[in-house]
Amino acid sequence: MAEEQHEFNAGDDRHVKRRERKAKFRQEQKERALGSIMASIEGRVWMFDLLSKCGCYRLSFVHGEPDTTAFNEGSRKVGNEIMDDIMRIAPEQYIRMITEQEQKNG
Repeated sequence: MAEEQHEFNAGDDRHVKRRERKAKFRQEQKERALGSIMASIEGRVWMFDLLSKCGCYRLSFVHGEPDTTAFNEGSRKVGNEIMDDIMRIAPEQYIRMITEQEQKNG
């Protein structure tokens, strides 16, 4: 993807507005993508596995291993940020995902 052809000037309202429009468009793309993932059962299965791998559903603490605990917390932070996005964009699909996992493991 090509970057802006001109240097960004924070003092130029046109540059600021252009950057804001691009950021808004990019955010909307990401939200549509996450909505699409969460709209299908396959997407919800994949998302649950990803959140599980990130450690969202387990403790990060490892007794006597602060480095491992810190690493686990970093992974968990990424998962929690994704989960926050899901709860903002598709909260009903998150509940559905958890329900489907409970039924699968029930």
